[in-house]
Amino acid sequence: MDILLTSEAEHFIQQQLETGRFSSVSEVVDAGIRLLEERQTYHGRFEELRRDVEIGIAQLDRDQVVEGETFMQELRAKLHQKREQFPE
Repeated sequence: MDILLTSEAEHFIQQQLETGRFSSVSEVVDAGIRLLEERQTYHGRFEELRRDVEIGIAQLDRDQVVEGETFMQELRAKLHQKREQFPE
């Protein structure tokens, strides 16, 4: 695959090679692609979290909340019940 780079991109790649961190242009390009993939993954996760926060705020507005201690007590009770059903 052939690609055309701007002079700025070529200069940046050359700088990266001069630092010794990368031994070839391909390594620099691969690192850039990995960063882009990570960015897209994190952006998707960020959008999921943003939606979750919006849902939580809407539930709070409708007074559909459970106190933290109440939640933990219910969770412990469910865990205890499961352990009784399926002893080790």
